[in-house]
Amino acid sequence: LIGCRFCYDACPYEAMELDENNRPVVIEDKCNGCGACESVCVSLKAGSIVSGAQERAIVVKPIESAE
Repeated sequence: LIGCRFCYDACPYEAMELDENNRPVVIEDKCNGCGACESVCVSLKAGSIVSGAQERAIVVKPIESAE
């Protein structure tokens, strides 16, 4: 499979890795929440994710508000 990796490539802290399906995954203890990944996410452009989505595929939130 080929996945989008704009967020992976944008991370200046090497806080992302690619899983077995070539999808970016955040390495929680390396991430400092800078938002570089979110700023380059193209998931709401050109219908690249499910119609009706309200957020990008990756969203940086304060740890206390994470689900």
